Amino acid sequence: MADKLPISRRKFLATSSSVAAGVAALSVNPSIQALAAPQSSIKPATIDAEQLIASVDKIAPSGIEQGRLSGSTAQQLADIPIAAAHAEYKALASGSNIRTLEGVDRFAPSLYQAKQSNIAARIAGISEDGLRYTDYTLETQIEAVWAETNTASILWTEKVGLSIAGEPDPHVPPAFYEIRTHLTFLQRDGAGWRIVADDPQFRNRAIATRPHSMTGDKQNIARAQKQLTSPERSSKGTSSQSRSSASHLVRTPRVLLDGREIMLASGTYNAENAASYAQANAYTADGTGAGQTGFHDFGDNCTNFISQCMQAGGWPYAYGFYQYYDAWWHIGDWWPNGSWTWAAAENFYWFVYYSGRGFYLSSVWDLWAGDVIEYDEDKNGNINHAQICNYRSYDGTCYMAQHTDGYAWKPLSDILAGKDWWCYAWGLWTSF
Repeated sequence: MADKLPISRRKFLATSSSVAAGVAALSVNPSIQALAAPQSSIKPATIDAEQLIASVDKIAPSGIEQGRLSGSTAQQLADIPIAAAHAEYKALASGSNIRTLEGVDRFAPSLYQAKQSNIAARIAGISEDGLRYTDYTLETQIEAVWAETNTASILWTEKVGLSIAGEPDPHVPPAFYEIRTHLTFLQRDGAGWRIVADDPQFRNRAIATRPHSMTGDKQNIARAQKQLTSPERSSKGTSSQSRSSASHLVRTPRVLLDGREIMLASGTYNAENAASYAQANAYTADGTGAGQTGFHDFGDNCTNFISQCMQAGGWPYAYGFYQYYDAWWHIGDWWPNGSWTWAAAENFYWFVYYSGRGFYLSSVWDLWAGDVIEYDEDKNGNINHAQICNYRSYDGTCYMAQHTDGYAWKPLSDILAGKDWWCYAWGLWTSF
């Protein structure tokens, strides 16, 4: 992995305007206010789109110093990815017979093909669960626009609602929405602009903290835990999503870590309470202010949210040094806020393993409400995202919830469509 530039993603977000403030609060560079106007005499910049995607920490493409824009010029540039988003969702909601995007000229050719493939994969993915999207709504907010003569970077947030059909379970709502932040790169192409790269999960990034040591290998541990796989649980035709305490065996393992025996906190876990918390708080901002979750905002809150759900389900704190795998706790806005296992996906993985509170599921499709899935999206051995199953329908469809960016009731078949990720699915013991 290439070394990061001095400007980190978090620092960049801290210096940008908030969603609510919009472009009006951004500083203006008068010398580049006419950038959105046609300038056919300007030679297009040379940008490697794959390089941009691989190193999205670069705020200005190719290291170019870009000026911050506001007003109508910023809006004209931001309208390009927003129009593209409308085209994508229109295609997604048009059904299985639609495989094309409107406005081909908005995208660089390689990105256009990738968008097409993604839409087709999502349609095919949910169709395996007997589902289809039928309509969409889209609200957008510009956070910031930067531009240079030939390039532009747009930070914007979308709230997209998707109507869903085909689910016979009356407990599943007919629509859900998700909020996510994009960092989109534009390149001048003759008299116009094209989208050359887009990171639709700009704020969905792992907190870069790891415990004092790394012991064990995930794949070897997975093989070693074969004996701990879950009891038979039907994936289809279930009449209820509830799990009795007898559906999981009680397990109290003797665990050694760095040559010392870990004192395991015993307790119980109510999966339904955890899932209910996920449904109720998927769109609630983290923080200790009014209307927030009451938990510290770590910036990247996917695992922070999972830990909140676990606490709502009854997990007791495991006190210990904040960097250790066998510690799991949160104290609010006083440093260090909580253990690393509370808010970092990789660390949470090791806590679940060493604490004995969970067991590997043989398939991601075996998730039930209150179970957790973690992802290594880069397949580099470091888990960088986590979600909770907030409901499993009568027909066995898994619906997921997460923070950063927030949603609930999104089908797992949509989330994983076309993805080549390493997945780690945890079933959680009701008693430990």
